[in-house]
Amino acid sequence: MPVVLITGYRATIDMWDPLLLKQLSLNHTLIILDNRGAGNTTAGTNRFSVGQFANDTAGLLDALNIEKADIMGWSMGSYIAQELALMHTNKVNSIILYGSGCGGKESIPPSPEVTQTLSNTPSTQEEQ
Repeated sequence: MPVVLITGYRATIDMWDPLLLKQLSLNHTLIILDNRGAGNTTAGTNRFSVGQFANDTAGLLDALNIEKADIMGWSMGSYIAQELALMHTNKVNSIILYGSGCGGKESIPPSPEVTQTLSNTPSTQEEQ
């Protein structure tokens, strides 16, 4: 089963951890994409939205003749993965959410202790 890796906001395909890619590629075909407007992609004419990015991902699967895939979304990519699973259920085998949240009215914000801990965490390369 192929695995599609969807990046977060303003992230590009080269920001995936090489060790993660190496390990996943031992048993899976990896498909890594930049969302429209990121990396070497064009912005297109449609308005940017999570739903549009989900449709773009479904279109890529169609173009590659892939009927179904596992989807791994990182940060904003996790929202795209969730939307893809809702909008194109038949194309998604499973989703892996990395650095995600459920959002919406029913979400529970992190405790002040968690927020404090995260705010004291050194920045990562993509945040610099």
